[in-house]
Amino acid sequence: MVSSRRSMLKGTVVGSLAVAGCLQYIPCLDDVACFNFRYYAADDVSNRLDITHTGGEDLPANEVYITNVVTNYQEEITETVAWSELDDKLDPSVGISGEKIRVGILFPDVVQVLWYQDGEEQVIGETRSFR
Repeated sequence: MVSSRRSMLKGTVVGSLAVAGCLQYIPCLDDVACFNFRYYAADDVSNRLDITHTGGEDLPANEVYITNVVTNYQEEITETVAWSELDDKLDPSVGISGEKIRVGILFPDVVQVLWYQDGEEQVIGETRSFR
C-alpha cells in the first residue's frame, strides 16, 4: 500500500519517464508528409507493418522509400524499397496521398520513410513501435 500521496506521485513520474524512454516521438512534418504506422507480429512469416500517408504533400511514389523491408524472409534479407515498387497498382509518378502499403519486416530497430528529391535524402517518418 502506498504510504503517502508523494510516494504515489513519485512512482507515477518514474513510471512515466520509463515508458517515455521506450517511445520516440517524431512530429508530423506538415510541410512534407505525415504517416501512420500499424504493426502486426507473426510467427511463421515476416512481421507486417502498415504505413499510411495521412497528410502533408502528395509525394510521388517513386520519391518515397521505406527502409528495412524484407525482400527474402528465408535468408533474412532486407532492403530500402521505393513505395512505387511495393504497390503494383500505383503509377510511380502518382502521388501517395491517402495511400496505404503493407511491408514485411524482421526485427529492425527502426523503419523509416525517406523522401529522395534533387539528390537529397530526408527522413519524413519513422517508427520503433514494434520494439
